[in-house]
Amino acid sequence: MIGLLFGELKRLRALRRVWLVLASVGIALFANFVRVLFLVSVAFSAHDVSPVDRWHDLAGYAILLLVFAGTMWLAARLGKDEEPDPDSRLQSASSFQHPAFSKPALQRLSLVLLFWFIAIELATEMWYRAHERNLIAAQSWSVAWPSDARGFRDLDIDEGVRRTLRFDHGREATWPLLPSTNGKEPLAINEQRSRSCVAFFFRWNSGGSTVLRARAHRPDICLPDAGWQKLVDRGEASYAVNGVTLPFRRVSFRKKNNPGVAQTYFCLQEDARHPLEDRPDLLPFTGTQPEWSMAARVRVVREGIRNLGQQVLEIVLFENG
Repeated sequence: MIGLLFGELKRLRALRRVWLVLASVGIALFANFVRVLFLVSVAFSAHDVSPVDRWHDLAGYAILLLVFAGTMWLAARLGKDEEPDPDSRLQSASSFQHPAFSKPALQRLSLVLLFWFIAIELATEMWYRAHERNLIAAQSWSVAWPSDARGFRDLDIDEGVRRTLRFDHGREATWPLLPSTNGKEPLAINEQRSRSCVAFFFRWNSGGSTVLRARAHRPDICLPDAGWQKLVDRGEASYAVNGVTLPFRRVSFRKKNNPGVAQTYFCLQEDARHPLEDRPDLLPFTGTQPEWSMAARVRVVREGIRNLGQQVLEIVLFENG
């Protein structure tokens, strides 16, 4: 596109425009190769992939700058000896005097576009509201973090997670778990082993985000990518806290060459839900990962599903061997 733009600005002939477009594609491919090589070298030097996130966006901007500057330089070189085409200049000067570009025609076109945009907005709102009749509101709840617990500390949420989820409110924290003395801890595991807890809470307000984002940060998606193997899926269980009962999906994981076990608990709740809504691919307890394909997105629109507010609580209990 940049090659086409500069070819038009420089009034290059057809053959030179083709060469400019091909050259800009070559510059883009070379720049992407350099970018990948740079990011791989960063990860190799640090023996970790996490530093790549700090350089990812900067490398992308560098590619844009390199392609823009390189294509502009090539266009200037190709247009240096280009003789002006008098016919093209006359055609350009007279094109704005065409009846299609007259003032009344532009006014009519502007009105048509304005009414079209208004009709699209009204039709979209009517479509979703027609599918949102008889919604049942869910019981509201929030997380009371054990900030006074010994060893409690907040963790920085990974920038890649922020870009993917685009939540309105999020928090990640960790703290060690001491042996239970009352025997009433609902998520307790082996008392003879050292344990720690990592908890995530994400909140999406209504509108502005797809319902699929809340399903993108789940133990069965994130932990296998970090080298954990699923041991057993213990299904769904409900836990009551302060008069609020929440369903959690429970899955156990073990890391390779490590005797430790991670017990995960995942709860997702939407602020409102249609009682007859059939969305098995979006339920967190079926074991299916969220579908990001075009067909899935079209189905969500066709069924009038949009984000009316949702939140996720994810708890991971690490038990060291």
